[in-house]
Amino acid sequence: MVVVSVGFQPAVIRDAEPEGAGLLTADTLCQLLTLHQRLPLPLLNLAHVFAAKGLISLERFSQLTDVEARLQQWWRRVNLVLANLDHDWRSLPEIKGMLEVICQQQRTTPYSTEELAGILRWLSSWPVQAIEECNDEYRALYTPHDAWQRVIALFRIAGEAVPEPQGLAH
Repeated sequence: MVVVSVGFQPAVIRDAEPEGAGLLTADTLCQLLTLHQRLPLPLLNLAHVFAAKGLISLERFSQLTDVEARLQQWWRRVNLVLANLDHDWRSLPEIKGMLEVICQQQRTTPYSTEELAGILRWLSSWPVQAIEECNDEYRALYTPHDAWQRVIALFRIAGEAVPEPQGLAH
């Protein structure tokens, strides 16, 4: 059972966990709904929130609030790849070496080989096609600005042209 209210008295909070009740403030519920609206949350994660006992705070469920921050970090890293890939064919180790220097200068975490390979695969995939891959080498097809605009356009087109699947429950 979850009880939602504007706030809770200390005695109610103290008794909630032993009674098996979850307490959710209206502010926390609004934060959760805002998170879900910006980036839909997996149902199992939501089930864990609503099954919690005692005072429920989003801090207890950092995996929910960290998703957006991790995605923003990933997008910054994709952008850094786009900004530094030129029109000459380059191998993964060459690109990784170039980015390691940049990451060191910017005092950011260097790319792992797996992370960089995943970004390059995604950027060269059919729907994105911001870069080109041939024989395990990569090159830019566009200027960094145009490549980024292509990525943004891909999501805009998906949002405008692709209807929500029929028969899905909200």
